[in-house]
Amino acid sequence: MNPELPPPVNKLHGALNKYISIENRVFSVALFQPIDYGSLRQELVTIRGELQEVRDAATTLHPSGTATDARGVVLVRMLEYRDALDAAIGRLADICGRLALVSANAGEYDNREYKRDIDDYRASVQQYRAMGDRLNQALRATQ
Repeated sequence: MNPELPPPVNKLHGALNKYISIENRVFSVALFQPIDYGSLRQELVTIRGELQEVRDAATTLHPSGTATDARGVVLVRMLEYRDALDAAIGRLADICGRLALVSANAGEYDNREYKRDIDDYRASVQQYRAMGDRLNQALRATQ
C-alpha cells in the first residue's frame, strides 16, 4: 500500500488482488480437485461490496466527480476503473453461479451459453485493463 495515494486507491488495489486470486482458481486446471464455484461466487460478491465502499469513499473525497486538479483526475480515473472492474467481477460471479448450479446438478449451462458468457467476461476484462492504463497514467502525472 502506498501512503501517498488516496485511501480508496489502496483499497481498490487490495480488491483487485483478491479478484485475481479467485480468477486464477476459477480458470486453473487442477486435475482431480473439484472447484467450489459457489464459494468463489460468494467471495466475488464480497469483493463487489468492497468496491462499493471504494466508490463511496472516493465520492466523499471528491463529491463533484470532475477533474479540476491532478488528485481529482486520479479519483475520476479510479472510479472509471472501479466501475469497469466491478463489471468484470460481476460477470465472473455470474459464471461461477451458473457453474455452481451445474456442479450441484441443479441446472444446465450449455456450451454456447458458456462461450458467450466467457466472451463477454473477456471483453469486460479488456475494458477494466484499459481503464487501469488510464488510471496509471493519471497516477504517474501526479509524481
